[in-house]
Amino acid sequence: MIGFLLSVILVLFLPGYLLSLIIHKDIVPIERIILSIAYSIILDVVVGFFLGGNKELFLSTGGYQKLTVIILLISLCLLFFVILLARRRK
Repeated sequence: MIGFLLSVILVLFLPGYLLSLIIHKDIVPIERIILSIAYSIILDVVVGFFLGGNKELFLSTGGYQKLTVIILLISLCLLFFVILLARRRK
């Protein structure tokens, strides 16, 4: 149950939330939630194309597997978090 909830948060909310914090400064919380879900779905599609878009990408990334998806989504979240921290320090 906890693994399922963490997966849903990682796949459907967190990457989009961090991206919406970077892109949109002042928006209403409900708009941020909706944009977070939309951005996360878009990022999931991009991750899917990156992992298995063609034969070369499939061979270099190992294809669309649970571990590679988790690693790539966590990496995106960390990248967005570092960008967010860098922008807030300025």
